[in-house]
Parts: sequence; structure tokens; C-alpha cells
Amino acid sequence: MKLFAHQERAVRIAHKIPKFIFAWDCGCGKTIGMLAACEAVPMRTIVVCPKSIMSPAWMRDAANFPAIRTKILAAASKPQRKANILADDWDIGIVNFDQFKSERETLARAGVRRLIVDESSKMKNHEAAITKSLIAFADQCESVYLLSGTPAPNNVTEYWAQIRAIRKDLSGDLFWKWAHRYATAKKRRVWQGGSSREVVEGWSQTEPQRKEFEELLGRCSWSLRKEDAMDLPKQTDVVVRFPLGDEGEHYERALTSLRIELGSDPIKINAEAALMKLRQICGGFVIANGNPTKIGNSKLSVLDETLDQIGPRPCLIWAEFRHEIDAIRGLCESRGETVEYIDGRTSGDAGDIAARFQRGEVQRLVCHPAAAGHGITLTAASYAVYYSLGFSYELYKQSRDRIHRAGQTMPCTYYILTAEETVDEGCLGCVRNKGTAADALAAALAV
Repeated sequence: MKLFAHQERAVRIAHKIPKFIFAWDCGCGKTIGMLAACEAVPMRTIVVCPKSIMSPAWMRDAANFPAIRTKILAAASKPQRKANILADDWDIGIVNFDQFKSERETLARAGVRRLIVDESSKMKNHEAAITKSLIAFADQCESVYLLSGTPAPNNVTEYWAQIRAIRKDLSGDLFWKWAHRYATAKKRRVWQGGSSREVVEGWSQTEPQRKEFEELLGRCSWSLRKEDAMDLPKQTDVVVRFPLGDEGEHYERALTSLRIELGSDPIKINAEAALMKLRQICGGFVIANGNPTKIGNSKLSVLDETLDQIGPRPCLIWAEFRHEIDAIRGLCESRGETVEYIDGRTSGDAGDIAARFQRGEVQRLVCHPAAAGHGITLTAASYAVYYSLGFSYELYKQSRDRIHRAGQTMPCTYYILTAEETVDEGCLGCVRNKGTAADALAAALAV
């Protein structure tokens, strides 16, 4: 098949460099580039990737390379999975991260010589079991390629494990030694267990550290922005701000309670849990004993008006909570629109649902970023609405790129529904500036 210039370059790199990081933006065609590299340099290969993109991305693109026998090895039963791995009917085998971890020893017996890790940001935690498993396996492979649009979504120390998987000479075996060379720790003292101790709460870089780190990355990776790889249409953000109605009183009570808790014992504050309560209220719900109770329609009404503006054109709607997804589906159905959804309940069918959307059979597709934010092409839409935001820059960027990628010919517009003077504004600042849950919470409490 016809390759883009940057994909042809990836094939040339694979000829010369057996272990490398391709830090390409989403939508640049990483899977096509890697499949072309595998065709050019044949060897038995295992691809480890999120479950949601095994079929929609890898198997779909593998159809363009009929000479390569590509197979999903991730059978539901463990005996069948082992049999699939040890069979001789595949050149490229695909498993998800959990199944790789449990089947590492079987894969080692299957003659795998090349490892490809798609979404290698899964290795950002150097202490995680999956990270250690992937590094150990990579050490036994002739060739290793790591793929990710955002290898280190939070700070540069998250690169350590990925560099260790391909270039031990550049990483060493000691994370903390390496981290303190290329970054400066931000520490704070906490009181815990009857004594105080210092904990690292973040990292920054001095200018000399930044320059040295960039030189290091230049030796083992290629970072490619989408706008530099291909001519894609313009992106426009429309932040739709609105006041809370009936939900406002619930929000103020929750905020007051959090301020009191923070003042009495800041160590006990769980930023993510506190944020979740506030975000759910902004969406019109409170959760009691695990059950959502609807308390208002402010954001749902704004979504209704936004869909009126978009008109009949296909549209993605991103939401963070299951009860929000169900409420949005109900709204779309009441408007007489065809609607489907992708979240944890339907992630196994994500490829089929995405295909129906691409064929024009579905007008509104409601998605959770963790279930549909990787690998799926949804360029039938040029409009996306963020009903709610989390605080993960990685998921935000990935979700935006579902419509802004190869194949898109229309300008892309993103509507971000934001309740005024609430945590919604903190979350928006967080994902735009690569912040953390703690940053978003601090912004909410300061309102």
C-alpha cells in the first residue's frame, strides 16, 4: 500500500535500529508504519496493546498486508490462549496488557523475536508489574519498538522504563539515580504514622536538565507531531460556559464540606475522590450508596442546545461517568436521533460500533475516553462535545484525535461544556496544561 513519507522513514529506521521509540501523535498511522516495518524485516512479532484497539486498529490495518499472518491470540480461556500462542499459524500475534503479563512465559517459548508495545505510556510507572514484565521480555528480544503519542503524560521521569526497555546503556538499572539526573524533585513533608517524612509530589526540569534530556531522547526516539506529518484541517475549541441551576446548592454544600476537611487534616484529602463528587454534581447527579440521583438538568439542557447548533451532522459526545452516558443517550433518543455508546459495558464491541458510526448508521456516539480514546478512527464526525472532563491530559489528547486524524477532510470543532466557577474550569485548565487532580481540586477550592 502507499505509505506517507514519515511511514517510509519508519521502515528505514527499522532496517537500521532494532530497538526504538516512535513517539508519534495519534492519527499519524503508527500501526501502518509498524506493519510495513514488519513486512520489510520479517520475524515473529508480538504486539501488546489495549484491548480496545486489537481489532479496530491492528487487525483492520493488517488487512493491508495479506502476506503477514496476523492473529489475535487473546482467547478467553487460558488453555486456548496458550494453544494460540504456541501454534505456528501466525507471524504477528496480538495480546492485551493483562494477558501479556499472565502469558509471558508461554510467549517466551513461542519463538517471539520482536516486541511492539502500542501505547507504551502504560509503562510510565516504573514499579508496576506490567512494566517489569515488559522490560524483562524486551531484554530477550532482538527487536523492540515502543509506540505512543504521549509516552510521559505527567513528567519526564515516566520515560525511564521505556528507555530501559530499549537502551539499558542510556537508562541504567536505577530509576531514582536516572530521575534525579534529568529532573528536579518537588518535595513536601507529611505527617504519617507518628512521624514526618518527605515525599515527592512532582518533578520539574532546569534548563541544563532539559537540554541534556532532549539530547538523550534524540538518540533513542523520534517525536512526530500530527501537523508536521500530514496536512490535516484546522481544530477549533468552543468553551460553552453556563451557570449551575438546581445543582448549585448541592455544589456549594459539597465545596464547604471539602474546605472544612482540608483545613482539619489535609493529608486525608483524596484529590481524585473529592473531584469526582464535584464533577458528578456539575453533571446533574449526586451519588448515594452507589446509586445516582438526578438533581438538575443544567448541563443536559446546554447539551441539547449545542446539538441543535450542530444539527443533523454526526457528532461524538465524551462523558466520564456511566450515569451521564445513560442520560445523554436518553436525551438523544428523545430528540429522535440514532445513538450508540462505548464504555466499559460495550468495549468488546467498540470496533463494530465504530464501524457503524463510520458508515453513517449512527448519528450520535457517546463515549468514555478510557474505552474509546485509543486507536479507533471516527472521522465520520468533525464535531465532538465534551459533556464532562477528567484530569488526564493523555486521555483528553487521545480522545480529541479520534476525529482529527488521517482521513479527516473537514475542520474539527470541539464544544467543551463548562459550569461557571466550578471544578469544570479546573479540569479544563488541568488537561490543557498537563496538570494533576490536585491542581484541579486546588482551583475548585479557591473559587
